[in-house]
Amino acid sequence: MGIPYKIYAVECGARRSNELTFLLVSIPARGMRFVLSAVLANGIARLIAPWTRRRAPIETTILALFWIGFYALYFAHFGW
Repeated sequence: MGIPYKIYAVECGARRSNELTFLLVSIPARGMRFVLSAVLANGIARLIAPWTRRRAPIETTILALFWIGFYALYFAHFGW
């Protein structure tokens, strides 16, 4: 939902929760975005492999552009 990580920390502190509770709540909340983006990046890497012939500089540039685009869209949608 685009909730900043620090909000989870503040909420857990306000509710007097311990660190384990914070980790159990916050890791899944953040993890979905990272898993989704990693799966997409892996898919893109597999799709471009025949054209890049597994040349690392080219693949790194393409994947870096993917990450930049992904986070540009993310922050455009959810804001800072």
